Amino acid sequence: MTKVLLETGASPRGWHRLQNMLECPQKYSYQYNLGIEPLIPAQALMKGSLVHLALAHHYTRKKAEDMGEDKDQFFNPFEAIREKCNQSPEFGEFASNIEDVIDAYQRYWMVENRNWRVLEVEQLAYAVIEDPQLKGENGEQKKYLLTGRFDMVLENINTGDILVVDHKTTSRLSSAHQNFYSVSGQLIGYEYMARKIFGDRLKGVMLNLIQLTSPYKFNRIVLTPRPNLVAHFEQTVIDAERRISELENSGRDPMNYPKAMNELTCFTRYGACQYLDTCKFGIGAVE
Repeated sequence: MTKVLLETGASPRGWHRLQNMLECPQKYSYQYNLGIEPLIPAQALMKGSLVHLALAHHYTRKKAEDMGEDKDQFFNPFEAIREKCNQSPEFGEFASNIEDVIDAYQRYWMVENRNWRVLEVEQLAYAVIEDPQLKGENGEQKKYLLTGRFDMVLENINTGDILVVDHKTTSRLSSAHQNFYSVSGQLIGYEYMARKIFGDRLKGVMLNLIQLTSPYKFNRIVLTPRPNLVAHFEQTVIDAERRISELENSGRDPMNYPKAMNELTCFTRYGACQYLDTCKFGIGAVE
């Protein structure tokens, strides 16, 4: 039997596209207009990708087992890591670390809350947001598609309540994660889309936090309320989409989009922007 390797990549029209425009229009243009891929994927993002893949397999197998299906049609988490590294060797240097993390995770969460069952893993979600001021080519109101991929959806077997779970990795777990993820447009978008799917059954977005450095640590927290940001989410999407359209229709050189030129934008907690050298020296200088 050929085992399944799950898809855990970005959704087709997700928040990160809009986030790039809101952070730095030039960063957006490099990727989406010029098709310039980042020169070297950030190590933190590569490690996070392996963790997401392993957990997708861990919980998909659990869901299959709970439903009386054959869980072995899917790779186990460690097989999935090795298969990913076979397909993409650049991930190989992180495999041992992530295998240790997943082993510690499984032991830490050996006894899960039995009131909650895995409803979905890597669920693709979407929303259509209407711009009240602009018309499309057909004369109808302009509409924007936003997609997301929920890492996991849990359902309370007693009440029917829903939690959307997002796995987040970090080199050092701290209480600050609750604060800065509470303003994440990606996670506000997840809450927005999940509310349209599950209505009042949705009880929030939960972070499944994972520290990748030894001693490995784990925590789960439900994001604190941020009603004003949630209320303005649609307008934020509309503003970003309008900015994209305005720049793309302006005839402006895609190498000459507005640049942030801000040390807090060009350098983040993940390190330097992956397009930093392209901005500093141009395309030919970094090929």
